[in-house]
Order: sequence, then C-alpha cells, then structure tokens
Amino acid sequence: MSKSAFVSKLVSKGAVPVYCILCKDASGRDCYYYLTSTAEKMRMYEKARSGSFDLNDYGTIIASGFGKKPDDETKRMLKDKYGIDTNAS
Repeated sequence: MSKSAFVSKLVSKGAVPVYCILCKDASGRDCYYYLTSTAEKMRMYEKARSGSFDLNDYGTIIASGFGKKPDDETKRMLKDKYGIDTNAS
C-alpha cells in the first residue's frame, strides 16, 4: 500500500487528526493547507510559524490551494476521499 493510500485510509477512518492551516506563501498570497499531523508536531509548528517554514516538516499535506478557503473542487475531494466536511468548520 502506498503512503498516500495509507494516509487516506487513516484519515477517512478518523484515526488521525486533520488540521486546516491558513497562511501566506513566499510571494504574499493567501493559501490554505489541510494536513495530517500529531498534536506534538502542531505545537512545534505554532512556535515556528512566525518565520519561514516547510509544512512538510509538520505533517502530510492532503490538500492545498490559494485563497482563504478551499474551492468547491477541493471541498468535494476532501468530502469524497476523506469524509471531511469543510462546511462544518
């Protein structure tokens, strides 16, 4: 089983938490990321987020895009593939 298939299975079963991160990219554009992570890594991220960082160091990114919220296509993918309702948050 590939890593992405394994992560998909864990997320869809609710076995790992998924976090929505809102930030700006290096050019200043608003962007969002959905990533699986642990509470410990998210505490580390909270300390590092004021500077330059790589989210891959803090979890596995399952979706991302530009803007302050996901577009309809990303919302559908998160719902269909992982059972995540972005409208509930």
